[in-house]
Amino acid sequence: MESRICQILALVIVLSVGMIQMTPRTPRQLPGGSARPIPLEELKQDEHINRVNRIFAASGGYKPAKPEILSGTVQLVAGSRYVYTVSFLVNGESQVCDISAWERPWLEEVEPNDAYKYENKCN
Repeated sequence: MESRICQILALVIVLSVGMIQMTPRTPRQLPGGSARPIPLEELKQDEHINRVNRIFAASGGYKPAKPEILSGTVQLVAGSRYVYTVSFLVNGESQVCDISAWERPWLEEVEPNDAYKYENKCN
């Protein structure tokens, strides 16, 4: 009787393991650390407009009056990395720039120069 119970339990375990292995995995939308596109409506918010202005001010390059954010992404990598494509007028001609910000606010007190990094690439 005991050996029969052991056989049944062994069969239940084998079947359970088989069911677990047969269950399909649900794919993630984006793997961790992947850049996520920012919707255009969200790009119109003050958070992004102010960040774009800080990037231009910190990079010492162009300081456009009203940059238009064409696209943007955010990526979580030991902080937040924002990448924007912006357009603005310079002497009546459209100028397009790819700009980025890497924000690690927890470093402000210990390494203030490393807390915020900005890049500006204009054509």
